[in-house]
Amino acid sequence: MPDQPKYLDSKLFSRLGRVGYKARRPMEGRLSGIHRSPHRGASIEFAEHKEYTPGDEIRHIDWKAAAKSDKYYIKQFEKESNLKVYFVIDASESMRYGSGARTKYETAGYLTAALSYLFLVQADAVGLIVHGAETQTYVPPRAAFSHLYPLCTALEEVEPQGTVGVAAGLERLSELARRREVAFVLSDLFDDADSVFQLLRRLRARRLSVTLFHVLDPDELTFPFHKVTRFEGMESAQRVLAEPRMIRDAYLQELGRFLSETKHRCLENDISYQLVDCAVPVEVVVNRFLTGRGGG
Repeated sequence: MPDQPKYLDSKLFSRLGRVGYKARRPMEGRLSGIHRSPHRGASIEFAEHKEYTPGDEIRHIDWKAAAKSDKYYIKQFEKESNLKVYFVIDASESMRYGSGARTKYETAGYLTAALSYLFLVQADAVGLIVHGAETQTYVPPRAAFSHLYPLCTALEEVEPQGTVGVAAGLERLSELARRREVAFVLSDLFDDADSVFQLLRRLRARRLSVTLFHVLDPDELTFPFHKVTRFEGMESAQRVLAEPRMIRDAYLQELGRFLSETKHRCLENDISYQLVDCAVPVEVVVNRFLTGRGGG
């Protein structure tokens, strides 16, 4: 029997709890799900009244309202719809870095698998785009729960390398995505920020709901080095021998500027921003995200 993909982690899935993702904006879809649709119809949640006109179904008349006003009104309901969800993962060389149990790419992989599990439980369709120098992985969206296996297999087959990062994946998504779908972008953002945000703005212009998971290692967030250290660029041949105590303050100041600017650009483009520390358990990241955004 073949080995199970490492990202198909049943213990992780069992720790996710019962919190789910509910779309903040009306979504379009063909399946029946838990998300509000922009189309009116007969369903679970009452939306509003409209005056009866010939041809409307009599069974939807609100007889209580008719008794009070001597006019006939039809109850309108909001249809519920499934989502089509895309995960776009950065597979550039810098995502191979990891000072603890998981690299940045592995953190992004487990986070994608965990959220995919929750979406598939809800009968939402999940797709995957992973881009690196030698990697151009695309798994089309499907809503079957069995789809989790090929998603996790595709995640495991990728080896991050080169300088081609998340911008290439967003280019591919812009070719595939339609209005009112959902995109999760997972990257350390060591890419051309202007290009990345230009592509994100393009997705938002199509009314996609976009969440950016900014994945960073604890070393990158805290700069815990003490002894003289040789720092090597993972996406370049650059090497620097430095005394960490002499550059820590400048590094942390630059990091703070980078994070603040990224958050600001997300805010002004109505993109949800989530900083992900690779040292934090994935189920904690997922549950903080879903409860923090009002997922029900």
